Amino acid sequence: RTFMFRVTQAAGRHVARLRACDALRGGPRAATLANLPRDVSWTRGIAGNAGGETHNNVSIQSVAVGAAAVAAAAAMASSFEPRTRMEAPKATRGGSSTGEPGSKPASAPEPKDAKPLVGGGDREKHSPSEKNNKPPVAKSDAELFYAQLLSQRRVFLNGRVDDKSAHGLIGKLLFLDQVDPETPIVLYINSGGGVVTSGLAIYDVMEHVRPPVYTVCVGHAESMAAVLLSAGAKGHRYALPNARVMIHQPHHVISGQTTEILIKSKKAERTRRALADILQKHTDKSAAEIADALERDTYMSAKEAVAFGIVDKEIVGVGEIA
Repeated sequence: RTFMFRVTQAAGRHVARLRACDALRGGPRAATLANLPRDVSWTRGIAGNAGGETHNNVSIQSVAVGAAAVAAAAAMASSFEPRTRMEAPKATRGGSSTGEPGSKPASAPEPKDAKPLVGGGDREKHSPSEKNNKPPVAKSDAELFYAQLLSQRRVFLNGRVDDKSAHGLIGKLLFLDQVDPETPIVLYINSGGGVVTSGLAIYDVMEHVRPPVYTVCVGHAESMAAVLLSAGAKGHRYALPNARVMIHQPHHVISGQTTEILIKSKKAERTRRALADILQKHTDKSAAEIADALERDTYMSAKEAVAFGIVDKEIVGVGEIA
């Protein structure tokens, strides 16, 4: 468009010069006409011929040159493609529609609902609903094994008792209670204890769910873990032959001002009394016997734990859990 504008502007200037030449016609004007530039002279000749007049002083070669220039300008202007063209040019083999061998053909915009090919380089895009429909995948073999054991209603307390382990175990107990409120749950314990409040949370949920919870000690059950071992369903608390059980009173580290120490010491005494009450309830021991056993670390083998009342039976095979 800019090129055509320039061509039109140049043509307008030639028309203005043509009119000036027409004003100079006549005898005395010949000398002035001779002083005009050559482009004005042949332009005047073309316009004069168009008006019906013939001027012999303009050569045919000049007219031909002018016509060729105008034709070339028109052809060049028509070869330009508008920048705002909406359609993409058709691609040709080895280049684009403009004839440039290295140019890359423009591609039409993809529709919004178009799906990429499965075998292509782009990954398939899935909607959120499609993602949610996919079954969960275990990150490791261990998670896969524990998931299979969970389907058999077998759960585990391994390592330290804290908020994280309590959170996972509580969720599994509640899940199994929702799935089947009657079939027993088997809890395997291999822990050295930990945070009392986290252990009490697990204890409360064991009492809260409807299915009976069987407890099995593998390895060791010490401190808070021993309390959870004793809290299993009566007649279904087990220990493997080499299992070890230990009970003691809670351990506290108290510091601060005198008033704060007195407050925390009362709290520690309440915690010790709560654990003693739980052990007395599930072992059928007297308060004096429990207090004496909690005074220091009391270690027991599987047979001694059966005698104390923390477990009901020493077992070897899985089939003995019934």
